Amino acid sequence: ETQPGIFLTVANPYTCLLVLGFQNDSNTLVAYLPNATATGDSVNIIGPQMPSNAWVHVAFTWSTENRAKLYTSSYLQGASGEASILNNARGDHNSSPMTITLGKYNGAANCEGIQGISTSQTFMGSLDEMFVFARELQESELIKLANQPRRIERAVVPRTKNQLTYYS
Repeated sequence: ETQPGIFLTVANPYTCLLVLGFQNDSNTLVAYLPNATATGDSVNIIGPQMPSNAWVHVAFTWSTENRAKLYTSSYLQGASGEASILNNARGDHNSSPMTITLGKYNGAANCEGIQGISTSQTFMGSLDEMFVFARELQESELIKLANQPRRIERAVVPRTKNQLTYYS
């Protein structure tokens, strides 16, 4: 059973890029993109209420053409055409590398603002298999990922073209 909290953050010491988590009130999936619009506004994409004690495939995609999309089990749950900027580092820190954090974010960047979730909340639940790709996946590829059998335990190896990393 999951508890409200953040389960994934992409940030550098200066800025947050993406935060995924569950809301306080109802286990609702939320994607938060700080400063993601051309005017510097933040975007919240509200997904579905997630079931307890069941595995669900969660995917977030972004491209300049299709913008931000949030999927569960390969079904589109929410999107934002306003999220036009994903590399939202401001000022002199555009080249600072981003770090992916699974679980509670303890970095220096201010990642507050995700609707209904405090960054100080620790995610209580299980994550299995994380993929990072260098391009936006299409729905047919998300269906394939959501329905494939489990892979090798504790692997850190690219499996497909454009896949940067894989964790199990």
